[in-house]
Amino acid sequence: MLARTSGARAVTALLAVGLAAVAACGGDGAPVSGTATDPIASAEHEGDEGGSAPSRADTVGVLRFGYPSPPSQGLDPHRSSQSQDTTWLAPIYDPLIIEMPDSSLVPGLATSWEFVDDGAALELTLREGVTFHDGASFDADVVKANIERGKQVEGSAIAPLLAVIEEVEVVDTYKVRLHLSGPAATLPRVLADRPGMMISPASLDDPDLANNPVGAGMYRLVEWRPGDRAEYAPFEDYWNPEWNRLEQLHIIQMSDSATRLNALRSGELDLAGLDATQFLDAQDSAELVTETFPSAGTLFMQLNRTRAAFDDVRVRQALNHAVDRDALVSAVLFDLARPSAQFYPPEMEAGHVEGYDDRYPYDPERARELLAEAGLADGFSFELVVPTSTQFQSIGQVLQASFAEIGVTANLRSVDPGNGGNLFYTQKVGDALLAPYPGRTDPSMTAQLFFTAEAHSNPDGHTIPSIDEAYTASLEALPDDERIPRLQELMKVIIDEAAIVILAQSQNLVARSPAVSGFHWSLRGQPDFRGTTVIGS
Repeated sequence: MLARTSGARAVTALLAVGLAAVAACGGDGAPVSGTATDPIASAEHEGDEGGSAPSRADTVGVLRFGYPSPPSQGLDPHRSSQSQDTTWLAPIYDPLIIEMPDSSLVPGLATSWEFVDDGAALELTLREGVTFHDGASFDADVVKANIERGKQVEGSAIAPLLAVIEEVEVVDTYKVRLHLSGPAATLPRVLADRPGMMISPASLDDPDLANNPVGAGMYRLVEWRPGDRAEYAPFEDYWNPEWNRLEQLHIIQMSDSATRLNALRSGELDLAGLDATQFLDAQDSAELVTETFPSAGTLFMQLNRTRAAFDDVRVRQALNHAVDRDALVSAVLFDLARPSAQFYPPEMEAGHVEGYDDRYPYDPERARELLAEAGLADGFSFELVVPTSTQFQSIGQVLQASFAEIGVTANLRSVDPGNGGNLFYTQKVGDALLAPYPGRTDPSMTAQLFFTAEAHSNPDGHTIPSIDEAYTASLEALPDDERIPRLQELMKVIIDEAAIVILAQSQNLVARSPAVSGFHWSLRGQPDFRGTTVIGS
């Protein structure tokens, strides 16, 4: 029988190195307690001076967090179409399984889980005594209703992630069995994200759920101003009060990094992620603390492979060879990222392919040769969707000049940072998208998100047979020594096929008030407020 964290077992090497990477950070970037299967113990972060975290009675602060992207579809986790939406949703909705900042999986609304029937089903034992913000009770029927809504509701962006679930069987009041149509090693991690977030049964049919969310999370929504902010208050009956240490949490939309830095300096914000330029400026501010957190994320250019000439691997390889990644990272990102042509760094063994950081060295001559072989010696043009933030506009201009050098015209279409994904993935605007990818700590999930036929982040559903084959092989729940080579082969095939243009492997750059303690930015790219405190406010 597989253990509780069996869905993550095959990426043990990846997760172990994630812990080491987090431990290497300064200040509150210290790892969560090693007893990650005990969610209450995991809240005991160390303070800035190496002492214990303050007691709940001492933590009466309001945390004001500046974030660039608004939620794509309001506060409905099933219709949510961008990974960044999780920042706004996670305080409200607890998932069945929780992925901690170090990537370990711990109990959430499910206290245990295991693959049964030779992997044909995933069985979850549920937490008893949980209530939603409206007083409704949580049980197996609620899980069944939530998963079925996620699979069927009009506009669902998570349906592809749940497609492997053929049937939800209610075994008893606090046990469900998810019957599967095929291998699903990633499913526990899927259920630790938006697909596993539980909505109150009384709100499942609410046509205005996006503005009136009701979950069972640490915080309940008290004010929602779309395009501006969400204000949250602690949920008094939350099942793990040790995680909930703030009097209020405010998430404030500020698209521009310079605006966020100015708000930190003026005291309007307590905490924010920054672009590279502002992060360097913040390091010179005596009143701010700066931290870097490791990430499984990347900066990338996603291609709609049904458009322009992107269905030809030689064209895609030419675009990869046209980019001088070292120069781009140095000039625009001030060496606060790692130039690479692949998704995962060496420390994340399960997804890293040895020698593939430089799989496509900067070589404009080779790029022109590849275009000529594809019958495009005179080049072609395409529309590149680029967020309006200063950093991404700079990257877009670098790419535009790089592609012009090989005879390819990239017409930049500037869009609001919070709307780029919706325009490109949902409305099918543009031929390519320049964007950040927060990351997934299982490489199979990365492949699913970008390259499978039904994936939301794969506009028009173009597939590549060799990627499909490697992806399917990667989904079997196998021991590490068998699954990790399959994951590495999957990543190798993706890059050999030049299915995407990876520019750099990113890290999370954060500035905060010294009063903020216990905050982490997770490896999968989302802020984690469990155990975060604000002292002296």
